[in-house]
Amino acid sequence: MLASSTHAIGQGVAVVLALQAGALVRSGMGVFIAGPASGKDYSYPGCARIDLSAPEDAALAAERFGVDLIVALTPPFYSVVHAPRVCSVLAYDHGEPPAEWFSDHAERLKLLEEKDRSLRLAMAVYANSKAVADESRTPVTGVLPLANGHLGQWSDDRLARRQAIRKALGWSDRFIVLNVCRFHEAERRYKGVDTYSAVLAAVQQRGQASPGEIVFVQCGKAQGADVQAVSAAGLVPMANLSDPQLIDIYLAADAYANFSRWEGYNLGIGQALAMGLPTLASDIPAHREFGIEVTNDVDHAADWVLECWRERASFRRVARPTHWEPHLERFTEIVQSLCVRSQKV
Repeated sequence: MLASSTHAIGQGVAVVLALQAGALVRSGMGVFIAGPASGKDYSYPGCARIDLSAPEDAALAAERFGVDLIVALTPPFYSVVHAPRVCSVLAYDHGEPPAEWFSDHAERLKLLEEKDRSLRLAMAVYANSKAVADESRTPVTGVLPLANGHLGQWSDDRLARRQAIRKALGWSDRFIVLNVCRFHEAERRYKGVDTYSAVLAAVQQRGQASPGEIVFVQCGKAQGADVQAVSAAGLVPMANLSDPQLIDIYLAADAYANFSRWEGYNLGIGQALAMGLPTLASDIPAHREFGIEVTNDVDHAADWVLECWRERASFRRVARPTHWEPHLERFTEIVQSLCVRSQKV
């Protein structure tokens, strides 16, 4: 049983879960998907779907259907380890940003403490990146990395589509820098949107490009007030796009920059690399794992943007995908091994 609090298409955890579930089904295993259901969820072919919200209900469902192993991917399902007669549990940890960065830090800290208690009781704990494993407050069995090979990729036959999108958006003579992340008020600083706008200001202060020639676009989930806030900071907001629309913006962009203060894995960077965009990121552990240029210096970032702008005519766009197959094979092997151990207990 794979248990998650989110199954919506486009959500990072749900994307990983769908890939993992598919790998288990192909291996011949019976798979249940547990968690709250909505009309926007993945369909999970070959899996049985169970609509529930509480870890205790997940444990009861596992007992009812003879489940050998629960893979918990998000809170509150890590807490399933505390349920009576629960089967074995594998915790897959995507990490959490520091609680003190948020106004509801006291509640977030309680959730983190409960998560730590739960992970200590799991049969195995795997992190989604070395960065998450290194910062973990509880013992980690190993790392099961993520990849970007499932994302839309650049190829030269998409050039005509790129040009059409840029013309439709009035970007044909503009240099487009892109950032994709949630930009709700509670998350803008943690996601580095303030730094992103500061880099734009530094670029403009250089005076090397004509006014409006270099455009900083901010995509992601947001509300009306968030759109107004980032627009006031000089960014071009494009909120709540569908997946196809977002892919079009990646096609239309010329460079990608993200200055998040914390990530377990940055899906936006993964997509930018798959789309062959020159990519710059803040200097944090998760970003270093991508092998891209990283910096926390606003002036250095502004110089990088201007260098990309000057070299735009000679830049050749090449997709940089990483492949899921070895990671999914290892995940399947781990699950099979833990199921066997569970049956022997």
